[in-house]
Amino acid sequence: MMLPFVVRFNGVAQSSADQYRDLAVSAGLVARDVISGDGVDAIAAVVEDALAAAAMPRSLADCGVKESDIPMLAAEAALQWTAGFNPRTAQASDFEALYLQAWRGTGK
Repeated sequence: MMLPFVVRFNGVAQSSADQYRDLAVSAGLVARDVISGDGVDAIAAVVEDALAAAAMPRSLADCGVKESDIPMLAAEAALQWTAGFNPRTAQASDFEALYLQAWRGTGK
């Protein structure tokens, strides 16, 4: 459920956006001459479609997560080893924003 939000977060970095565009082109999701942001959106949309096809929850709220849990989740995520090799540097405040988007089920 988090992956579309993470793709869009990482897609802000130009190097990641370029890689997502290349992946989207290779997968036939977008034309070769699209801008990087279109590739980011295409990859995120494919993941969202897969989640929908699998009837997965669309938000953290749908999973029973309380909004008040988000700061704790963000603090824990910032300590995880995976944050150390993310293509874009992420602090607890970034994770909090991502979790809030996922709690709402929107990219905003």
